[in-house]
Amino acid sequence: MPKNQGNPLKKELMGLGKERVKHVGDSLGEDETPPGAYAVGKDRTTGKVYYGDSGPETGHEKAVLDALPEESQRKEIDNRPPGVCAEPRMFTNAIKDGADPKNIDLVTVNRRGDKFKMCENCRTWVPGFGGEVLTG
Repeated sequence: MPKNQGNPLKKELMGLGKERVKHVGDSLGEDETPPGAYAVGKDRTTGKVYYGDSGPETGHEKAVLDALPEESQRKEIDNRPPGVCAEPRMFTNAIKDGADPKNIDLVTVNRRGDKFKMCENCRTWVPGFGGEVLTG
């Protein structure tokens, strides 16, 4: 079976993720580094699509901050703070627009637009905070 054929929503969101990677890449200057991950979520009640790119851990909505782990779950790897990932940024954008995170199904892609599994930090909170995680 071809990749993503079994789930039309996953296929749609993966395609939007690839488009997002290109859009962000095209907007960067020569000396700028692209984000390492991109989250794309779709509200199953309204059909609205939300994006989040990995970056600074600032500017998140209170509901997102309350859901994040208090300390990094990646201590043995790189001790990356929980708020720098694409998923909290995407949920923050959705909440700012009035969406209920429980209705947001999502995928995360890497710089090539390929499936990207959530890190240890996001695995502690995203599955219970949002909708279905289609990329694991």
